[in-house]
Amino acid sequence: MDRASKYTYVFIAHETSHQWWGDMVLWRSYRDQWLSEGFAEYSGILYTDLRAGPGARDELIGLLRSSLKDPPETLTASVRAAG
Repeated sequence: MDRASKYTYVFIAHETSHQWWGDMVLWRSYRDQWLSEGFAEYSGILYTDLRAGPGARDELIGLLRSSLKDPPETLTASVRAAG
């Protein structure tokens, strides 16, 4: 990576954790994929906390929390609930 920032740390740890946790969590369904991504996000946040401090960790957690309110993305557009 070209710079040391919380986004670099979370990216490195996220992708590395897929290698680590990949031995434990195999994808048989979308639930397994969801679990694998959860471990990767968690690992990324833990590593970022160690490298960049609790402020960076809290910001990443805040971004993830706010993203829960976003509609799911598809290949062509966002999915909006029919109102």
